[in-house]
Amino acid sequence: MNVKRLLKLLLLCPLLVCCTSKKNVYIRSELLNKIETIIEKYQEFVLDTSKFNRHDPEVYEVQFFEYEGKCHISINTNINYQSKLNGFTFIHGKLVTFNYTSSKCNEGWVTIYKAPIIENLKNYKNENDSLDNYQPAFWEFIIDGDKLIPARQNKLEINFE
Repeated sequence: MNVKRLLKLLLLCPLLVCCTSKKNVYIRSELLNKIETIIEKYQEFVLDTSKFNRHDPEVYEVQFFEYEGKCHISINTNINYQSKLNGFTFIHGKLVTFNYTSSKCNEGWVTIYKAPIIENLKNYKNENDSLDNYQPAFWEFIIDGDKLIPARQNKLEINFE
């Protein structure tokens, strides 16, 4: 094997590893934008030194559910993950987990291509290590076709317009 070919292979390896690890989970752009906005705004909120007693969450959970005949997506903060999660990824350095993706409400919003390897989360706590007094922040959206309509929020109101 010549040196140029070897050099090309070595340069391509990190690219291949990077791309394959991101392909374990597909997130529709509308939802991805909401997740990114929430993480960015909540990080600003918890890092505001003029306020006290704000916990910087390690985990953001995305869940699908039906309520009063409408499909919803909830994104909430947490200090641990549910060990029966369907998948996970990292966005802006935060663990983002996906739960109840088999719900009829998840019609193409999130696709898990590869089963999660929980052992990869050894630096994070699961529900068995949780604190009883943690109050998560949450943002709930009603699914309306291919749009997410803000429904309820707590702790930090975000204008998603």
